[in-house]
Amino acid sequence: MPGPISETIGLTGSRVMSAVVDTWGWRARMKLRPGQSVADVVAKVPAIESALGTRLGAVRVEADPAHAGRCTMRVLAVDPYAGAIAWPGPTTRTLADPLELGVFEAGTTVRLPLLRRHALIGGTTDSGRSGVLNVVLGNLVACADVVLWGIDLKGGMELRPWTSCLARLATTPDEATQMLADAVAILEARAHVSSRDT
Repeated sequence: MPGPISETIGLTGSRVMSAVVDTWGWRARMKLRPGQSVADVVAKVPAIESALGTRLGAVRVEADPAHAGRCTMRVLAVDPYAGAIAWPGPTTRTLADPLELGVFEAGTTVRLPLLRRHALIGGTTDSGRSGVLNVVLGNLVACADVVLWGIDLKGGMELRPWTSCLARLATTPDEATQMLADAVAILEARAHVSSRDT
C-alpha cells in the first residue's frame, strides 16, 4: 500500500509488490513489515475499505501460503454476485467432463467433477441451493451417459419441473425407500457382471 494509506490504516511499513486489474476490480500482492501478519491486515479491512473509498464488503485478504509476511488483497469494485448470473446452457455432454457451475470472485470458472463422486449441496435458506441444483441438473440432462433419478420429499416441489427429464421421481418416504433399494440392486448386479468379466 502506498505510504500515506498504510500509515492511515495502521499498517505502516507494508507495501504493494504488484497490482493487477481483474474481472471485477483489482488485486495486489502485499509485503508486510516484519512482525505484521495476515491477521493484522484482516483486522484492518474496514479501515482499508474506508481509506480506498470502496463499498462495504469489497475487500478480501488472502494469505500467501509460501510466506507469512505476504498476502494478496482483492478489491471488488463490482459485486459479482449482486444479481442473477445468466446460465449459458449445458457445458458438458458426458459425465466424464466436469460441470461448469459459475465463476469464482477472481473470474475463474468453478468446475465440478462428478464421475465416481458424491456431491452435497448445502446452505441456509435463500443461499442459492436450488439454483445450484438446477445448474447441475441442466448439465446432467444434456449428458448422454446419465440416467437421472430424483428424490424430493417436499412433495415434488423442487424436482417436479424436471419430471420429463427424470427416469424416476420419488416424492414420499416409501417411494424413496423403494428407489434406493432398486438403486442398490442395480449397483450389485453391475458389480457382479464386472467381477465375471475380469
